[in-house]
Amino acid sequence: MKIGYLGPQGTYTEEAADQFIIQQSIVKSEKVSFTSIKTVFESLDKQEVEAIVVPLRNSIAGDYKETSECLQNYLVLQVDYLELKIKLAIGIHPKAVKEDVTEIRSKNTALKECAIYLKRNFSQANKVEVESTSRTMEDIIVNNLRSVAAVGSERGMRLYGLKIINEDIGDKKENVTTFIYVIKKK
Repeated sequence: MKIGYLGPQGTYTEEAADQFIIQQSIVKSEKVSFTSIKTVFESLDKQEVEAIVVPLRNSIAGDYKETSECLQNYLVLQVDYLELKIKLAIGIHPKAVKEDVTEIRSKNTALKECAIYLKRNFSQANKVEVESTSRTMEDIIVNNLRSVAAVGSERGMRLYGLKIINEDIGDKKENVTTFIYVIKKK
């Protein structure tokens, strides 16, 4: 069974997909990552995958607008949901130092979830919303970006080789995201 998710590797959505595979007792599965929530839904609509996993709502930042829009625009059925505790970290290139950071990239929800920390510690840094924090982590390494930091999961930072400069930077410690497991309506 092919399961699409908001990727690339190292995202909380991939972690949710792994948990859904267990919850749904899926014996043979292949995870396929996509670059945006919309492309995840399009892949299901085109039957390139049989199910998808996307974030629906964060307890601090609210609904994922793109997911809400896609749920209205595609003929899909929500089969299951789960909540994951979100513990954000900030990471940089392994050869960079905190003082090098002039730009911080992440998904808009993650930037909202740690706004107080970022204001206190990186008030001068430009905050840039991106479609994928994991893609930003990869870019920092591949393109030797020493002035850019990423906010995201510790798992993703370890996967891409970033140096974590601070863990658990969320404004509220009870930060939860609801993920949904969706199939196409017959």
